[in-house]
Amino acid sequence: MRAVLVDLDGTLVDTHAANLAAYRQALGETGIAYSSADLTSSVGKLAWRPMLKQVLPLHPDLHEGIARRKREIYPTLFDLVRVNKLLVAVLRQLHKTVPIALVTAASRASVTPLLAEKKLDCLFSIIVTSDDTTASKPSPEPFIKAAALLHVCPEDCLVLEDSEVGLAAAQAFGAQTWQIHWLDQ
Repeated sequence: MRAVLVDLDGTLVDTHAANLAAYRQALGETGIAYSSADLTSSVGKLAWRPMLKQVLPLHPDLHEGIARRKREIYPTLFDLVRVNKLLVAVLRQLHKTVPIALVTAASRASVTPLLAEKKLDCLFSIIVTSDDTTASKPSPEPFIKAAALLHVCPEDCLVLEDSEVGLAAAQAFGAQTWQIHWLDQ
């Protein structure tokens, strides 16, 4: 193993509560009724466009503004983000001997302040976000980009992922994989 590639949400951190609260606040500010059940079931599972299409199908004209407002609110809710402390402890040890890349479908604008707030930014040699690739997982492109930046081959990488989609992308990339499960911390 010459490099470790780590997923962010669901693996290193759990942002579900913060994302849900930010969307609830942004949607609430519109004054338009929406399905709380649809919102709860789709946050973290769908990208923002299809999620808002499902939650507010009759108001597509508001989707961009709601997403923008959610992005403004989200950093104020970082106290709701849980950190996988056991994984962080392992990464701190690995960081001494191998480069670690963060590979996420999130935007750099949302990732950078979160990592700084949680004091996790120092763990990573590189960070690959949705801003750096044209395709997201299950495409292996994000992992290909990270490996290229680290100058390592796929077979020399260990990918830490929580989701089936992420694991499929890592396997298509040709890396060793570990599926990360949260223990009660």
